[in-house]
Amino acid sequence: MTTRELYFKAKYLAEGMPVAKLYFTTKNKEDIIQIWGGSLCINFRDDLNETFQKIESMETTEGFMFWNISPESEEFYSKNWSVIGKCLSNIVLNRR
Repeated sequence: MTTRELYFKAKYLAEGMPVAKLYFTTKNKEDIIQIWGGSLCINFRDDLNETFQKIESMETTEGFMFWNISPESEEFYSKNWSVIGKCLSNIVLNRR
């Protein structure tokens, strides 16, 4: 997904709000996937080029995997929903 596509998808999903928070998934140094590894606040009233630069700089962050509203995210979660569900239920039930 290009930076431009990501921006306009976020703007569409924000339904007229002036700002949005874009979450992304990361992998840490121990190869553990962080589902909500980080986020970036964007203002739709800011200069487009500056916003695109912010987005692109986040993509170069060490461990960055994908934006959580991207097709890559949808594919990842559809393939791994069972494992993620088991992990989350173990957390909720306070088991290991």
